[in-house]
Amino acid sequence: SAAALSASASALSASAAALSASASALSASAAALSAPPPAAVHSMNDTDAFADHLASVLEQFARNPSLTVLGGIVINASTSRVHSAGYELAPGDVSPPKVVSRFKGINARDARVVQASHTVLGVSRYGMIVKSKVFQQLNGFNQTFGPAEVLQDMDFCLRARQLGSVMFVPEPFAYVDKSQPVHGYVSSRSPLLETFSKIHQQQLVPLVQPYNLSLNVTWDLYCGCTGLNIEAANFLEPLAALAPTSVVAGESCFCPGFPESTMDSLHRSRERFPSFSESIDVFISHKPPPQYPTFPYKGIVQIKNRPRYVVGRSMSESMPISDQWVKQCNSKSVDEVWVPSSWHKTVFTESGVDPSKLVVIPEPIDVHLYNPSIVDPLPVSARRGFNFLSVFKWENRKGWDVLLKAYFQEFSQDDNVTLFLQTYLYNEADSHNRAKIASKVKKFGDSLGLNKTLPTVEILSLELPIVDMPRLYKAFDAFVLATHGEGWGLPIIEAMAMKLPTIATAWSGETAFMTDDNSWPVAIDGLEPVNPGSTVTNKTEMWAKPSIKELRLAMRYVFTYPVLAAKKTLKAREDIVHKFSREAVAELLVDRLSS
Repeated sequence: SAAALSASASALSASAAALSASASALSASAAALSAPPPAAVHSMNDTDAFADHLASVLEQFARNPSLTVLGGIVINASTSRVHSAGYELAPGDVSPPKVVSRFKGINARDARVVQASHTVLGVSRYGMIVKSKVFQQLNGFNQTFGPAEVLQDMDFCLRARQLGSVMFVPEPFAYVDKSQPVHGYVSSRSPLLETFSKIHQQQLVPLVQPYNLSLNVTWDLYCGCTGLNIEAANFLEPLAALAPTSVVAGESCFCPGFPESTMDSLHRSRERFPSFSESIDVFISHKPPPQYPTFPYKGIVQIKNRPRYVVGRSMSESMPISDQWVKQCNSKSVDEVWVPSSWHKTVFTESGVDPSKLVVIPEPIDVHLYNPSIVDPLPVSARRGFNFLSVFKWENRKGWDVLLKAYFQEFSQDDNVTLFLQTYLYNEADSHNRAKIASKVKKFGDSLGLNKTLPTVEILSLELPIVDMPRLYKAFDAFVLATHGEGWGLPIIEAMAMKLPTIATAWSGETAFMTDDNSWPVAIDGLEPVNPGSTVTNKTEMWAKPSIKELRLAMRYVFTYPVLAAKKTLKAREDIVHKFSREAVAELLVDRLSS
């Protein structure tokens, strides 16, 4: 009994010790629960963070005591386009500041995004991690800026910056599952921007970089979704980062479908015009010569005084140019005329334009958008074997008849090949009616009287936004355009930037970038009068007659030797990036304007 009592006493003692330990553990847990967490993940209801990135971010907080706010790239789950990659200030003035949502709407795999600098002014709430004590100390977001998410985020980050550092990590942090894009643009006319500027102006002034060029530039562009409009946008976005730039344009003037960052830049430039209207240094009229300005200028805006320097930006698709064009180019309406290629300079000069007024400025292309290494092909049904693509509006100048004749003569149904036409009926009702276009193709094929089963032609007629055009090119094996003449040849250079073996007529604008080393320029069988059904400025105008024999040979070669053909595409991409990227052409612009 004594032994049993002793054992019981020992057991009770052990139980008491265990209870004491449990009480201590509970006390420690209670203390931990009452303490604020080291970091709070601020996430909208429709945002989901990537778990692996979240863990690495929290590690950075532990290693960096001064870090207050950290953010990363936020992407759209369905399209993999950037919704936010932090905020910064565009160069120029601080009153009001130009708040920029970096890379908004572009491909999340774009090198500019994944290699982005850690130094940003602010990060988006859609991918923001904040130290709890900082969030509490700042009383959260300033509700004054509630209607403008960008300003509310920026205001919070600027206040947090005074307590420590704000960091951006250039890797995907979260994705937003929503149909509407994250807002990243605040009108310069917004009263909220004025309030924001007053609160933070002292902090912002040293952060705004000066322009490379002190002259202000006003660009009068051609409204509507045309090649001229797309060209203007490719000039304007990089130029706006280098010089004070305004645009003469209505709110709906711009071609839809650009990345949101491009659209934001264009609208900012459009809103800047009133501040330039009284004293314009350089005025660029991006229109045909008959539409060059006279002053006082009375159009979508009014300009009382002639700018210090007026430039015309024009091009032709045939030769010679009309007497009216020559007269306008030589007149005092413009001080000089920019043309896109040496071919144009020769045509304008031989037509009678003073050569001292002509300057060659090539057309730029967004090589970041048109980058085959970061896009997935657009799903296209009816592909079989080898697939050619041609992109054009259905009009005589584009040589659709030449292309179909060469294709039908060279191939048959026995060849594992298909020609896809991304087209629409120019100046016709029901322009995207695929059956109507297919009927025209069949009628033309039957008219050739070829004694064989013709190869397949598929009609696409897709209404694609510009951001999806690279995916279209990525879905095909080669590009071909049997044009009679081009001002520049936008689909041709886009295809080359996308590393497609490219076949096109060796005449007019495309001679600026097509060579035997990077593409298949098709020789011509001389010139012929412009088709009466086409828009002409001169009754004596001529355009190229592409050689059907040479076109057939080129198409057969890339079909038969796709591996060898692909080698040329490396050179094509290299040439386009180095000579015709937005950045390369912007440098030419600044050099010319500086002179």
